[in-house]
Amino acid sequence: MGWRLVEKNGRYDFSSVAEKMQAAQQAGIQVCWTVCHYGWPEDTDVFSPDFIPRFARLCGELARFLAPFYQESPVYSPVNEISFSSWGISVGLFGSSTLPGEHSGDESKRQLVRATIAACDAIWAADPRARILHCDPIIHLVAPENSPEWLDTVAGFSNAQYQAWDMLAGKLAPELGEIRVIWI
Repeated sequence: MGWRLVEKNGRYDFSSVAEKMQAAQQAGIQVCWTVCHYGWPEDTDVFSPDFIPRFARLCGELARFLAPFYQESPVYSPVNEISFSSWGISVGLFGSSTLPGEHSGDESKRQLVRATIAACDAIWAADPRARILHCDPIIHLVAPENSPEWLDTVAGFSNAQYQAWDMLAGKLAPELGEIRVIWI
């Protein structure tokens, strides 16, 4: 869907969403609505105080808008690839108010997890039928042969890819909250 595409001057224009939904219905396919896909409106920042409530409000409004289109459960992915997005912030790929660096990557991951949890709550409040899909790459990293000095670094990179999942589940940094899980 693209948050930065549908919100302008504090107002939502879901006409492009309606077009996509109608095309999907005609084609007989189910859409997984990704809301924050590598970006946000230019007038906000991932570290701004209004980022989380603003994002949650958008997600709730989107779910209310789409609810009448669905007979089955709609599927939402609030923040696409939290780990990749936070890495992108840490290296300056995605703009933020903090300088690139390891600290900004860790803090943005925590902020994106908070935003995702708030978004899920807003989506479920608007449409309890909704299902949530989280996407984050899981990769296998191997230290170069005969390079024991790389073992700790590679292990750190390997472990970092699971942090967002563990944060969403409340296993790591439980103070962030956790996603309520419903198995069907």
